[in-house]
Amino acid sequence: MRLVIVGGSGQLGLATAECVAGMDIETYILSRRAPVLESKNVKWVGADIGDREALLTCLQKIRPDRVLNLAALLQFACSESPRSAIDVNVHGAINVLDACCLLDVERVIFGSSIAVYGERTSEMFEDDPIPADANLYALTKLLGERLGEQYHRLYGLKVLALRYSGIFGGREAATSGMSQVRSKILLTASGQDVVIDEASGDELIHLTDVSDAAEATCRALFEPAPHYSIYNVAGPKENYISLRDLHSAVRAYRPGCGSVKWMGKAKNAGPVNTDRLANDLKFIPRRKFSEQIARLIPAEAMSLSH
Repeated sequence: MRLVIVGGSGQLGLATAECVAGMDIETYILSRRAPVLESKNVKWVGADIGDREALLTCLQKIRPDRVLNLAALLQFACSESPRSAIDVNVHGAINVLDACCLLDVERVIFGSSIAVYGERTSEMFEDDPIPADANLYALTKLLGERLGEQYHRLYGLKVLALRYSGIFGGREAATSGMSQVRSKILLTASGQDVVIDEASGDELIHLTDVSDAAEATCRALFEPAPHYSIYNVAGPKENYISLRDLHSAVRAYRPGCGSVKWMGKAKNAGPVNTDRLANDLKFIPRRKFSEQIARLIPAEAMSLSH
């Protein structure tokens, strides 16, 4: 079996590639920049999701059985560049779907987000209605889901969407969105003070260890007969915390950590219901944030603290 991870050079893509590295699966990462690969069973191919012909050529050479599409412009970048948001998140998704149809790919997994639920603090279920105030990033993700459903109806392509929540950890540093905000908070372990322009600290988010997210993704990729087209992916219930709670956890681990100056405001998210993931794909997330804090502190922050 061959697996292609489009946009796989980030935290989740690399973690998923490592998750399948021990299986009898040829895995390829397609991305614009070359990642540092730890497994000889994973190969990198340079490709841009926005280049329809080049993407198709790459996939024709590989002939994948399964495709995971994680390529996306994230929340802040979408707000700053609406045209790029559509080019990458929507037109790029269509390029992947078209290629997969032409090549008779067995299953496509689309990396969506809990951002589609909008701002709220109530529990979030896959069948909840989409709010009218969803931001541009959320709308591009929702459209990606709808496109997958339409391609299934028109062409029989099997497409599953995974709505990820607050992924943390992994080998690659976060470079944008709320993941970057969380990375800034973790850097206070070095003793340095940080300024967060994008949040007030009171924002609630349901965090997900990247290893849990990768294992859930593998279940979606290889489960013989999934019953749904959309699944929430989030960590244990204990991982529903505020950004201030995150900094408090750093302070408890490193009492001499730096301070955070909160200068902005971001949207709250509710706790994420993962019953569908557990009941249908037989995966229950188990990595609690409080138990992972030691490995989350960046190595450079630990060296600076001494």
